[in-house]
Amino acid sequence: HRFGQCSSAKMSAVFNWAIKYLFKGWGQRVSDLSWWADSFPEFVKHLATQLRCPYAFVIGFVDGTFIETCRPHEDTFAGVDQQDVYNGHHKGHGLQFLSLMFPNGMFCLWGPYEGKRHDAYLMAKAGILDSLRNLDVFGPGGELLQRFAVFGDSAFPRTRWSYRMLKGQLDNAAALLNAVMSCFRQTVEWNFGKVTNVFTYVKFCYGLHIQGHPVGKFVHIAALLTNVHTTVYGCQTTAYFKSHDMLERMSLERYLDVQGQFPLYKWRLLKEDGGGNEAMV
Repeated sequence: HRFGQCSSAKMSAVFNWAIKYLFKGWGQRVSDLSWWADSFPEFVKHLATQLRCPYAFVIGFVDGTFIETCRPHEDTFAGVDQQDVYNGHHKGHGLQFLSLMFPNGMFCLWGPYEGKRHDAYLMAKAGILDSLRNLDVFGPGGELLQRFAVFGDSAFPRTRWSYRMLKGQLDNAAALLNAVMSCFRQTVEWNFGKVTNVFTYVKFCYGLHIQGHPVGKFVHIAALLTNVHTTVYGCQTTAYFKSHDMLERMSLERYLDVQGQFPLYKWRLLKEDGGGNEAMV
């Protein structure tokens, strides 16, 4: 009851301790693509059958995001020049992160990377293609039985494990294909919007000092807790992809791997029953 009477220094210490605790326990979960491998066939089937995604084997949609920070001081920012974290497109200093949005509304996040980096560089450093390559399944005769891929904008490479928006002079069919996939790909932007709306601190550039703050940890924990929030309340992506069934099979205990360690209440969304009354499901 005395927490509100703490000094700003003590509250800052509590905040930093909580960031370190969460990052030590679950910081890698948000970057662990292999943890989702068992769900990939379900993601592919849902996108192909329920939403009629034109591309086969797609498990999610990838994009980079730029988190603006204060301009680092050259005298104290040892080892990195200001130009390394300056992004000409956004005209500001900051860090880059890469996100992969799944159709159930949850996502993986990699970073931080220098603000000057291109999206293709982020994908290469994150190792997404290598992880997907290791999941290929071949038959006795060497024929490919199963593979998984991601979809991104035209900045990403086009490989067997990654598709991208078509470029150049496009005919009507190609333009229509781009329009359809653009509707799917925009869910990544909704994802970034939810992170910054729920945890507004990560978009307050004047409070993010690369020299003195673990900005990367801040963003990773914001992403982790956004996934936790999605397991409880869902999100815009879940509604758009009509994937409530997939999300309902996810629980806080499963996502955080804390079964039997300490009790976590299983939250469920309140839905209206036939009489218009809210009921727990």
